[in-house]
Amino acid sequence: MKKLVAVLTLTMSMLVGSIALASNGSMLDMEEEFVTMFWDRGNYKMFEPLISDQMKPEFPEAAYKEFRKEVGDKCGKMTYKKFRIFQKLDDADVVQYEVKFSKDTKPYIFEFAFDVSTGKPMLANFELVTLEEAPANGAAPAAK
Repeated sequence: MKKLVAVLTLTMSMLVGSIALASNGSMLDMEEEFVTMFWDRGNYKMFEPLISDQMKPEFPEAAYKEFRKEVGDKCGKMTYKKFRIFQKLDDADVVQYEVKFSKDTKPYIFEFAFDVSTGKPMLANFELVTLEEAPANGAAPAAK
């Protein structure tokens, strides 16, 4: 009977552990949710609190709307988005997605840099470039 209880306890602890490890990690999960809010939902007010103080003056709501309009006019609607790269730096995280659009079908890299020095990811920079323009080594392009 004691062996049965021990085996059941071990099985349950492994089950709970595997469920907990199924996540990408809370920080990366928050960054992926930000990307969803940024592009898929298209509501600036939803993600504005997650923009770093240094970037807010450079990227107000009007700039966001203009960026979305320019991309929509040139490339069309996003038809494909695949998570590709996650880089963990000292005080920053970089996430990259491969994306494609309806009008301009060549692949693009959509990159987001997050300041994580406060323990919460805050957008520090982002860039949308064609795959040909992206660095060959997969490293983050220099901040603008």
